[in-house]
Formats: sequence, structure tokens, C-alpha cells
Amino acid sequence: MPRSAPALADPTRCPLCGRGNQCAMQAGVPASECWCMAATVAPQALAALAPEQRGQACLCPACAAGGAPPSESAGDGDDAGDAGDAGGPIDRTDSADSADSADMIDR
Repeated sequence: MPRSAPALADPTRCPLCGRGNQCAMQAGVPASECWCMAATVAPQALAALAPEQRGQACLCPACAAGGAPPSESAGDGDDAGDAGDAGGPIDRTDSADSADSADMIDR
């Protein structure tokens, strides 16, 4: 039986996790200024895309870096965490993780 046609992708959302993808072009900014121009996309992120998803919408910085998509905000329409990616677009350092590491050293 043939597969049903995929839903049209929202070009402002990551096709893997559903969060805002922070795409400069979608914000009306030149592509040369987008976070992705300086990023290396993890091979596992590309492999996770279905063929019909490719070229339809950009990945978010977290998914492009190969991080696990955040399950609590996937596709819920809440962008509360999208603007808080401090430290650059692909910085995998999480302040909570850093605090936990420092706490462990003090023990």
C-alpha cells in the first residue's frame, strides 16, 4: 500500500524535534548570517530525516549538533526555550551540567 503524502513542513520548525529552528532566512536575514553557515551537521541528524523531509525545513542547532531532541517541547508550539541557546548555536555546554560537574569536584 503506498505511503500517504507527508504533511507540509513548517519552515520555521525543526523536522526532528518540532522546536523553532532559528533559521535566519525565515526571519528575513541573509542566509550568510545564519547559525548553520558555521555549523557542522552531525551525520546521525541527517540520517534521522526521512527522504521527504530533506530540503523542506532546517534543523535546530541542538538536533544539528546530534543532541537528543528535547521531548517536552516537541511540536507543542511553545518557543520559550528557543531563544535561550546561549553560548552560540552549536555550543553543547549546558550550564546545569557545568554546575553539576563543579559540584562533583568539590565533594
